[in-house]
Amino acid sequence: MLTKSFLLQAARDHSLTQKQIEVFLRKILEDLPYDAIATQIQVSKPACLKRMGEVYDKFGIEGSSRGKEQRLKKVLREKSEISQQLNTSTVFASTREANAETKESIQTAAHAQPRTDGREDIAVQHVQSTDLNAASYTTWAMSLKAWFDCLGFQFEGTPKQAESHFEWVISVKARRGWDRIVVHGVQGEVQSSHIRTLRNAVHENRAAEGWAVAPRRISQFARQEVTLPNNNDLFCYTFDELIDQDVNFESYFDWLETTVKDKGIASNYVQLSCAKAEFLPDSQEPVGYSYYRENEGWIDGYIDLWLDDPTKEHISVLGEFGTGKTWFACHYAWRALQKYKLAKQKGLERPRLPLLIQLRNCTKSATVESLISEYFLREHKVFLPD
Repeated sequence: MLTKSFLLQAARDHSLTQKQIEVFLRKILEDLPYDAIATQIQVSKPACLKRMGEVYDKFGIEGSSRGKEQRLKKVLREKSEISQQLNTSTVFASTREANAETKESIQTAAHAQPRTDGREDIAVQHVQSTDLNAASYTTWAMSLKAWFDCLGFQFEGTPKQAESHFEWVISVKARRGWDRIVVHGVQGEVQSSHIRTLRNAVHENRAAEGWAVAPRRISQFARQEVTLPNNNDLFCYTFDELIDQDVNFESYFDWLETTVKDKGIASNYVQLSCAKAEFLPDSQEPVGYSYYRENEGWIDGYIDLWLDDPTKEHISVLGEFGTGKTWFACHYAWRALQKYKLAKQKGLERPRLPLLIQLRNCTKSATVESLISEYFLREHKVFLPD
């Protein structure tokens, strides 16, 4: 059963605006016809249909209008079932409430352990709580399941929930038949104790491999543990590292780096200011402008703010011929790529992956998803799972 709290969190996760949420809840939760919704929120029926169409786009529901509502409900029910299987009653608490309940602390104590270089070692004891940000954890688990679904992995039996992890048994297509894999989704940091638990689970399930997966962190000791001779069938990954196993963007990265270098953008780019107009809601008449110059971080600063806004939709950069739109797109994508590479090198959460698509090189595509897929497959030989 879909609850209001579940749907509100799903709306936040997919960056729905307040106007879109008004229609989304009445259609999905209350199953009202659009005429009734229009009357309740005092807008026209076409406006309701437009807002619901935007909701479908944000949830990735494609195809003709007929059947979209049922497909969306199916997606939402699947996500709701995952949250129940993970047994996290606070999963759809607001982000602010979940963060307030986070109980993770780091205790440090200096011990006089002599070293040859005259320095002292600092012993760090990482005390983890089983009550870590349940909302973020379960949202991550949903993303992990969605990735496995994308790769065509099959799920076996009923998921298990332990104190510090959940357990899935999946079937992965192999050269001959299917391999059974035990997946432990770890809450917090993967540590050596998780590897030993995974070892037992692989044996009990008679699986070919075991994967310990965490949202962000894996201890050095755990990484050493999986290199032992008796653990050659065990692996540990962060979610980003797991995705790297199946998708390699290096050819695209090389192309972007070369494009920026050949155009001289890295050394010759001139910062651009921009103006953003504001309009009256009813008449759409312009009432004023906000300007983003050096003190505001130029146009880069505004785009940074826009990307960080969870309710954003899309943005267009407009200007006369030769004002620097193409160079700005290349500059901003290259700048984002440097942040991505640095985060990957340090093992931090990776920012958005910048995709620079030159539309003049692409054939017409029905959806943004097919445009991206076609572009990468054709131009950069990057495999994207169906």
